Amino acid sequence: MKKILRNILFAGTIILTSLSPMKNVLAQPQEDPKIKTNISLAGNLTNKLKFWGMPFLESPAYSQSVNVSRGKFGASLVGNYDIKKGRLFDIDMGVSFSQPILDKLNAYLGYVFFNFNLGEGWDYASILYGGLSADVPLNPSVTYNRLFRFGGGEYIEGSVSHAFPIGEKIGISLSQKVGHNNKAGRDKTGFSHLETGISVPIQLLNKANITPYLNYLHSLSDEVKSGFYGGINVSYDLTKKPATQK
Repeated sequence: MKKILRNILFAGTIILTSLSPMKNVLAQPQEDPKIKTNISLAGNLTNKLKFWGMPFLESPAYSQSVNVSRGKFGASLVGNYDIKKGRLFDIDMGVSFSQPILDKLNAYLGYVFFNFNLGEGWDYASILYGGLSADVPLNPSVTYNRLFRFGGGEYIEGSVSHAFPIGEKIGISLSQKVGHNNKAGRDKTGFSHLETGISVPIQLLNKANITPYLNYLHSLSDEVKSGFYGGINVSYDLTKKPATQK
């Protein structure tokens, strides 16, 4: 337990240091009033968890997250709970920064620190990532990830997606991803998997959404298993005003 608390304290220090620019923004009321602080909660129930296509937990899990963003900065805290064994097995803390660099091109950078216990005691690792996304048809993006500890290595993922509104408060979103893994949590280098996803975001209330989803993993290596996994996500915006307010 002391090791977990020490690692969380270390990660918290990193997050607070990384968010110091956000603190300065909050301390300056003369800043653009259009820049607002957003706080949201999200709960996710899934039949299994994947880590870059590879098994992370092959049994039902519940994830709870708290997300804070202001302008170009963001921070999150995520806890993953193993339903079958009745225990918390993973805690993630992350910070992120995004910046438009061209008319329809955005760059982003982030850091994630996580504590995990896969049955052999608590350990920790971290990920530094960066990428580009384009505000064009199919919303293409590519992300480079560098894993520290947990075997190290690199992982690159490319994705495209498209959303189809089918009503005022419901839609369908399709996505396609491809992963290239360079010894990150595995022994080999090469394309690891394709992942096809479909989700149905539904607005329940002005501040709440529910999104059932289903993904299919197609293995491109012997360290990734082909198959379906899915679940349901519920999110709630703590800062969004009700529709009757202005």
